Amino acid sequence: MQFNNSTSNFDFFKVLLETLPHPVFYKDRAGYYRFCNSAFANFLGLEIKEIIDKTVYDISPYELAKVYDEHDQKIFENRQLQIYEAQTMHSDGTVHNVIFSKALHYDSYGEPIGLIGLIQDITSKKAAEKEIEMLYSLKDAFLHLSQKIISYQDETEFLNDLLKEVQSIFSQSQQSTVLELDEHETLKVVAFTGYETSDMFDFSIPLAESFILSDLRGKFHQAHIVNDIDNFTLNGHQPVALPASKKTVQSTLVVPIWINDKLKWIFAIDSSYNHVYTETDRKVADYIREQLPLFYRIYELYMQTLQLSQYDALTGLINRRYFDEKHQQFSNDANNGYTLALFDLDGLKHINDQYGHQAGDAYLIAFSNWIKQSGIDGMYFARLGGDEFACLFPFETNSEIMTRIIAFRKSFESIIIETNASMFYGSFSFGLATFPNDTTDKMKLFHLADARLYKDKRR
Repeated sequence: MQFNNSTSNFDFFKVLLETLPHPVFYKDRAGYYRFCNSAFANFLGLEIKEIIDKTVYDISPYELAKVYDEHDQKIFENRQLQIYEAQTMHSDGTVHNVIFSKALHYDSYGEPIGLIGLIQDITSKKAAEKEIEMLYSLKDAFLHLSQKIISYQDETEFLNDLLKEVQSIFSQSQQSTVLELDEHETLKVVAFTGYETSDMFDFSIPLAESFILSDLRGKFHQAHIVNDIDNFTLNGHQPVALPASKKTVQSTLVVPIWINDKLKWIFAIDSSYNHVYTETDRKVADYIREQLPLFYRIYELYMQTLQLSQYDALTGLINRRYFDEKHQQFSNDANNGYTLALFDLDGLKHINDQYGHQAGDAYLIAFSNWIKQSGIDGMYFARLGGDEFACLFPFETNSEIMTRIIAFRKSFESIIIETNASMFYGSFSFGLATFPNDTTDKMKLFHLADARLYKDKRR
């Protein structure tokens, strides 16, 4: 039986197929469309009359049409029901994931004269699966980062690792950057991955001059997709300013990170290809936007705890426990030896008794600040407790170190230390001991430096 308008059953099947929500089509053996329902025409964004008597090459992009045609030829060769997943162009210009189900139509002699096909759009299902997969990857990324928090020495190291983990969630991305908003409302690159040149750190742009503020105003509490940067600019939008290294970027996923109700960072997840990001990517990026401030808070709390455990709250120098830890590491690695220097402020008890502990604190702070700015090149300056301080000097003779410390003491003795109720001068005594020349025992090294300090105090 030929499938044509003269067939008495055709009108019935036509009405039946029109009731189906899925796109349905019929092609003859030569590949010409002889029938389709309205759902198929709507899917392609065409009128039915624009499809009938056309081939797939007439209505689809060549690369997609070639794939469809190859599958059609296989079903005629194998004569078996054909079900497969593929991608097809939707009427809205986007690529959809679909399942094709195709079966042959035979004449009365058992010869195939055409095929009927049904399309099931599974784009939403695929998007949901992708979103779940990406969220699982994100969970693993945050878990991995949380296990590494104790190893980070500063925020830059934390941001670089964080950026790499975030980028790994988006398979379309080859490069990424983090821009930080400074106190002058200027965006500056503070971390990047996938770019080979260091000119990234030279890039900055006022927030007010960026497309971010002009085009996303009112929406910048959400992740945003720019899927074609060149056309985005040509269509009347504010130009997307990029450093030289980012000129190859065609698409970017912009993720604003707000900390304490202030914009702190912008994560730019970049791609060298156009139209690679989908609504699913944006939704996952929005989840990152929501969760990252909480994760950053964990990092902040850890760093605050670390600061309290390693640094002296009054002076900002490292404390005795942390100094002992660093001293142990230093002595293990110091192949060429080093010098331990101990310092003791002169007259701190007298200052406390005469002017009060506020003046004593000012004395301690003044010495700490002065030694930080002195340029005497010691390592691991520490407040050991009370009026006692220490540091390490690598690879130098005692005479060189002593000359610099005496010059430093002379300059320190010339400054006036002021509080609201007092004004006075300060000074200090010091003692040196060298590893391994004086001793290879760390405790003896301390005792020897301490003895020399008290000898200096009697000067």
